[in-house]
Amino acid sequence: MNVSRQLDDSAIDAGESLAAPLLDSVLEVSAASQAAAQLRVDGVVLARLTGYAADGRPLVELPQQPGQAQLALALVALGPDSIGKTCAVSFQGGDLRKPVVLGLLITAEQQRPNEVLIDREKVILEAAEEIELRCGEAAIVLHADGRIQLRGTYITSHATATQRIVGGSVHVN
Repeated sequence: MNVSRQLDDSAIDAGESLAAPLLDSVLEVSAASQAAAQLRVDGVVLARLTGYAADGRPLVELPQQPGQAQLALALVALGPDSIGKTCAVSFQGGDLRKPVVLGLLITAEQQRPNEVLIDREKVILEAAEEIELRCGEAAIVLHADGRIQLRGTYITSHATATQRIVGGSVHVN
């Protein structure tokens, strides 16, 4: 912006002040630098994942800009089940216009261990409803109500000691 101006006798005679245009330009520069400063965020901010752009990049809504989803990069894999969840976001160079999703917040329910526990003597897998172990065409399914299903194209049972088959009734073929 050009603040310099030539003075002619008519402008001075009309009482026009040089201070007004100079003050306006200073205020414009000050407002622009304040807006740029407001776009800077250092650290991590909690945001909401609102969806995905056509190219697959995540869209996040920042608390500083409610209702305005913007494109982000991601350091973690995000899927359709992530939409609507709270995520931790940082910013490239501190620029609020360049969010990077660092990860999703974990709920209290997700913090419960639902993984394999190994203590070198036994392995415990625990599930509320069902556990299914599969490999190709073979499967073992454990149901919460006590049923166990063995599925496969060929099943062999072998014991080096006594093999017992006990049940309320036993059906063979």
